[in-house]
Amino acid sequence: MNAIPVSKNTESTYDYSHWVEFGAIEPIRHWRIADVQHDIDLVKTILKTLRDKEGLRPAPVFVAGHEPVFVARHVQRLHDAGLIEGRLTGTLGMEAPLVWATDLSMEGHNFLGALEVKEVWNKLKTALSADELASLPLTELKDICVELAGKWARKKLGIDD
Repeated sequence: MNAIPVSKNTESTYDYSHWVEFGAIEPIRHWRIADVQHDIDLVKTILKTLRDKEGLRPAPVFVAGHEPVFVARHVQRLHDAGLIEGRLTGTLGMEAPLVWATDLSMEGHNFLGALEVKEVWNKLKTALSADELASLPLTELKDICVELAGKWARKKLGIDD
């Protein structure tokens, strides 16, 4: 598993062996993030992972190449923002809550749909820096993306110019 290329990371010796029962593949290296910020690329990947999973069986979300605790914190934030359906139970170690995610909410589907519009994604990534994206509340970012996607669709349909 590759480490996240952030200079603030330091590897710990946290034991993740108990995560295997939740679907994690060992070995897992834990990287402590001193300044955990929203990562819009990871948000999009988590949303796509949930949309594309088979069935509605509740399960934690794991994303290859990303620290499990970092992913779990993002999943918790998406859940808290009403973008993911599931239930919050216990923790994955001391650092992050465990969200048994089942699916995206309708708002989550709307957000992901907007993020998958190439014009919206490109505009978002070129107009705002990673720090600016990280500073926006998820619900505000979702509203902006959905609005941009709506404007794009209306323009394509010749409804608005």
